[in-house]
Amino acid sequence: MTVQFRPISDTDETVTLRRAEYDASLDQLEEARDLVVIRTDHAHEVELGYANARKNYLSADESRRLLDGELRRIAEVLGTGIDWLVPATRFEG
Repeated sequence: MTVQFRPISDTDETVTLRRAEYDASLDQLEEARDLVVIRTDHAHEVELGYANARKNYLSADESRRLLDGELRRIAEVLGTGIDWLVPATRFEG
């Protein structure tokens, strides 16, 4: 779907859109970004071979454990220490 923009107003520096058009354009950009990721991953799998490209992926169980906060096991699977994982889990807010 291509968004047809009908600005409410525009100047040399700004364009005012209806909310629905703005939201539709964001949806379209998100869809395009998702397609780039999918195509990039596919090209990577073709280049390396499916099994090699995915050999370091986490299983569904490991992913659930990661989401549950079980970082030590994930660090073991990845063959690294936990130190680099811990800062990534700290949220400020």
